[in-house]
Amino acid sequence: MIVFAQCHDGILHYDPAGNLLSRFGGDRWLSAHGLTYQTDGDTEFLWLTDEKSGYVAKTNLTGDVIQALPTPDIRKVSSGLSDNGTNSHSYKPTWAAEDTTRGLIWVADGYGSSLIYQYDHQGKLVKAITGIDSGTRLACPHGITLDESGNLWIADRGNRRIVIYNPEGHYTEAFQDLCHSPCGFDYTESLIVIPELYGSIKLLDRSWRLVAELGRNASIHIERLPDGEISRTMPEHWPNVDRATIPSRSFNSPHASCFGREGEIYVVEWILGGRISRIDLL
Repeated sequence: MIVFAQCHDGILHYDPAGNLLSRFGGDRWLSAHGLTYQTDGDTEFLWLTDEKSGYVAKTNLTGDVIQALPTPDIRKVSSGLSDNGTNSHSYKPTWAAEDTTRGLIWVADGYGSSLIYQYDHQGKLVKAITGIDSGTRLACPHGITLDESGNLWIADRGNRRIVIYNPEGHYTEAFQDLCHSPCGFDYTESLIVIPELYGSIKLLDRSWRLVAELGRNASIHIERLPDGEISRTMPEHWPNVDRATIPSRSFNSPHASCFGREGEIYVVEWILGGRISRIDLL
């Protein structure tokens, strides 16, 4: 298991029992955010993002850079767009993934312009996705992944929805009522896991139907209002609460999750000092 942390040598390698095996990265990733593990044939690699520096790179498993992407000209691609509550001329990337079959690289600028950027395999910017063709401008497109067919899944956290684009970057569908704070995705042949920032993870089937909600935190109250907005009541000082106050078998602030080789689920939380949990599905 590989975990990406905001610290010196923050590319952390663990064994299945949770023992730290090695760590890499130096001081390159002090504002580490999204990690995508991918393969191209027999080659394993990572796509890593640093939200504050705007550095996005493809690396090997020990952090040696294979390819780095240039910073997009945000003023050019976002000219005339409403910022929808975001800093439209800021670049703070949160996730990246590569479609090796089609030679395309996708970057989510979740904390900056709230755009999704598409690059070619050489790192040339092709276009930006705004979400307007879905009926709603993207707002904090936090996490992305690509399915087996190259479709782009977007965790549009600020809009509390999942948005799907086809491999050519054309909007296909959105799911508005599945989640209240989706951060990203991982999937198997039969299941999708989505971490909800506000205290749970959700399991869906591959038809995007809810199977289960795990680790729901009873101290975090979420209510969906008639107008589609949500009301939330959080513990004092959330997310950096006293860990002793987190209810047993509950999550505080899931930020990323993935399936292990045996179908187990690993969850990383956004909390002071970090927290990594493992769920074994029966």
